[in-house]
Amino acid sequence: MNHDYKYADLPEVDRNALIPAVRSRIKTSDFLIRNDGTIFLVTPTNEDARTHLLDNVQGEAQFVGNSLVVEHRYISDLVTALSENGYTIR
Repeated sequence: MNHDYKYADLPEVDRNALIPAVRSRIKTSDFLIRNDGTIFLVTPTNEDARTHLLDNVQGEAQFVGNSLVVEHRYISDLVTALSENGYTIR
């Protein structure tokens, strides 16, 4: 399969039009989850989600900025618990 595209062959995209679409997807989710290879980062996107996260993690929890660091073996249980509590996740 040949994937030899020229820049001119790619459709033009209005990047400014994409920004609101991306923001609306983020705003509709309470948590964003990113697989960073050896860990997952769980980021609350609103104050309610942030409060819930802080109220329900143990004292030894690690954060990178606003994101909770989660090992692979725990992410499934965390996602299940958040979903069962009515939170949306992306």
